[in-house]
Amino acid sequence: MSRFRQDPGTANLQMYAPLVERIVSQRASLRRLTDDELTRRWTGSISIALDHDDDLVSFLGLASEVARRRLGLEPFEVQLLAAASMLRGRVVDMATGEGKTLVGFLVSAGLAAAGRRVHVLSANDYLAGRDAGAGASLFSPFGLTCNAVIDWMDDVERAEAYRSDIVYATVHQVGFDLLRDCQRVPGTRGLVPDLDAAVVDEIDAVLLDDAMVPLVIAGEADPQPEETSLAQIIADLTDDEHYQVEGDRRSVAFTEAGLARVEAALGIDDLYAQEHVDLLTAAHVALHAHALVERDVHYLVTDGRVQLVNDARGRVADRQRWPDGLHAAIERNEGLEVTGQAEILDQVLVETAASNSRATMGGMRRSLNS
Repeated sequence: MSRFRQDPGTANLQMYAPLVERIVSQRASLRRLTDDELTRRWTGSISIALDHDDDLVSFLGLASEVARRRLGLEPFEVQLLAAASMLRGRVVDMATGEGKTLVGFLVSAGLAAAGRRVHVLSANDYLAGRDAGAGASLFSPFGLTCNAVIDWMDDVERAEAYRSDIVYATVHQVGFDLLRDCQRVPGTRGLVPDLDAAVVDEIDAVLLDDAMVPLVIAGEADPQPEETSLAQIIADLTDDEHYQVEGDRRSVAFTEAGLARVEAALGIDDLYAQEHVDLLTAAHVALHAHALVERDVHYLVTDGRVQLVNDARGRVADRQRWPDGLHAAIERNEGLEVTGQAEILDQVLVETAASNSRATMGGMRRSLNS
């Protein structure tokens, strides 16, 4: 985390305390203005440079008064301190109840007013829709448009939402839309505009939990005829005798006895021979499914379907499946109809990136498989 903060610890945010004092003074001077007078103030405020103290103070003072009038929320000094720090590219750790949603509004509006295209990465679709609706009252006076990208939207609705100045969405929505754009015919207009600035809500969920597994777009692959028999062969193997599981339960390997038993069952002499490379891969996938993946821990079986469980949140991961034949192997183990072999077409990793050694935002990195 020190790589994000540069100067670890929230006490270092006090470097912005003098700016906050000026913001509070600026806000107080605006309170006596009528709505029409305040409107004339914000009409020409879209072009700002956040690196300039005067512009930052002017914008946050104005945005604070707009928030008080439009949202009924007057930012406290700790919220202004957080907003000023984030607009200067630092991660802020706020306790529950300190009002990070309003801080997110101020930061998003500031970045958009500085000419950035802003994505706010929320923890789930509900929060994305809720915050987009609530923040619109603050954004619209500055001439900024806002929308949310939600799971049920079709391509037309998504394209319109992405054209907004500020877009609320989960990292999964943006990531999978980006992957689908990469699969389009060259010259076809995609959904996701150029990625620019991201305000990350619930940073531990987005940049840690969601970053543990890549987002994958998969296509159908031809199943191997031996894979069905492999499920039964592997099911008859014994732990320690035929295979060994590592202590962290993240990897498993055949023993010599296990390898010999699999080769005998398949009627081949050397599973590691070049001509059996696909079969070797299938055997390891089947072993992984048998020894490492647990029902009601890593997945559920509901209505005859295998549904993945998000390890970090303990919730069902909608419309996700394991790649590289693992999902099909689990279905075979459960005696379910195999819904199709998945072949990875493209994937994107959620990672972090630092800009100019100080600005921190969520980033995407693509890994193309072709």
